[in-house]
Amino acid sequence: MRKPLLTSLVATAALVLAPLVQASPAALDFNGGDVYTTGILNNIGWSFSVSTGTIRIDGLGLFDVGADGLSNRHQVGLWRADGALLAQATVSSSSTAVASAAGPLGQWLFEGIDTLTLTAGNYVIGAFYADEDADFVVASTTGTLTAAGLAYTGSLASDGSAWAKPGPYGLVQPSIFGPNLRLATVPEPMTMTLVALALGAAFTRRRRSH
Repeated sequence: MRKPLLTSLVATAALVLAPLVQASPAALDFNGGDVYTTGILNNIGWSFSVSTGTIRIDGLGLFDVGADGLSNRHQVGLWRADGALLAQATVSSSSTAVASAAGPLGQWLFEGIDTLTLTAGNYVIGAFYADEDADFVVASTTGTLTAAGLAYTGSLASDGSAWAKPGPYGLVQPSIFGPNLRLATVPEPMTMTLVALALGAAFTRRRRSH
């Protein structure tokens, strides 16, 4: 019967391909922190530098406190330090969820963008929150980690009636995080080799069965 062969072929390919379709990791993450309301601060984000090589990203996102979905849609943007907008996306509860090292504290929700390569330099990521927004941010984080070649340089927050690049503010709490970047993943050569071998073996079995 050909149906079991087709099922076997699809199952074999799916098992090998599984790592390739998993969500890309967050460029910054933490394992704990305190939850804060945004108050009347509307554009909240953080600055970072890319020091060596390049970093490729394919999504912009927001932290979902409690992992129970966002109450509102949020516009997220990425800028160069000089103010040039590089990418933007609207993040909502229907965006792709990515687990956080913070566990029960929450998860990341990412919206895809065209893959973007960040070269050495300084950047800002920010998101817009309405006054007294029902979606919260995390501050005074612990175990904060960033992707290789990326360094967090400071948190930013400013008030305003519209989405814009967040400006400097005398924050009471350090390390405030809401928006984030998603790294673009590239299949490892070995994984691609395994895919080819698996499909080749399945077709060989099919020829021998005739």
